[in-house]
Amino acid sequence: MFGKIFGAILGWVLSGGRLGGAVIGFIIGAILDRSARVQVRTSTGRTTAEDFSASLLLLSAAVMKSDGKIMKSELDYVRRFYTEQFGLEYAQKQMLELRELLKQDIRLREVCQEIQTHMDYHLRLQLLHYLFGLAKSDDNMSNQEMDTIYQISQFMGINFKDYESLKAMFMFGNYSGSYSSGDSSSAGGGRQRSSGMDLASAYTILETESSATDDELKKAYRKMAIKYHPDKVASLGEAHVKSATEKFQKVQQAYDTVCASRGIK
Repeated sequence: MFGKIFGAILGWVLSGGRLGGAVIGFIIGAILDRSARVQVRTSTGRTTAEDFSASLLLLSAAVMKSDGKIMKSELDYVRRFYTEQFGLEYAQKQMLELRELLKQDIRLREVCQEIQTHMDYHLRLQLLHYLFGLAKSDDNMSNQEMDTIYQISQFMGINFKDYESLKAMFMFGNYSGSYSSGDSSSAGGGRQRSSGMDLASAYTILETESSATDDELKKAYRKMAIKYHPDKVASLGEAHVKSATEKFQKVQQAYDTVCASRGIK
């Protein structure tokens, strides 16, 4: 199954976007060719971990290519994710696929629009969170990478406030948001966390303004806690739950930061 999915990805990219009737599981969910729409091939109609990861591989290639430099830290980041999600053997195969994708032109708008059509919103947020982490994996988000991630968010129909909220989770301090298993000495440098969060970032993460009342602040916090709750991605596997937990913790940290500034206990 996996080989068919990724073989179809490469065939689609190499042929300039012509699918030729090939069924690709969910790489983009379903892609329009000249004559027919190919439907998602899952038993439940829900996005599987394999579907999500196939889409993620293509978007990762787009981000990595955007600044003209393929960094070892970025390759390590992708390899670590697939190893944690599927195991070493599968990860090695997908790294070979990634290296091929990095040589190709990717029709980003078409890819993202199909993802928007066939993937639930909270999973698209998860995709975006991963891409921010990928861009930050070398401790430097280039303007080109930021522009590409912004384009992806727009093409996938992500609300601008949600985009800004996720970006703020990575832009303050030295937080790298990696998919490491928790050991700060893990490959690629592991997580790097700031000892504190600036107030402006905290408000942005909570998608609220400094002029909000305390009651409005609490409502904003509850809304964001629900939006980023790890249970929403539980069907995708443990690695995704870890990442969603990081988002959830950032919301909590943002709320604590604002409460401390206001003297709220």
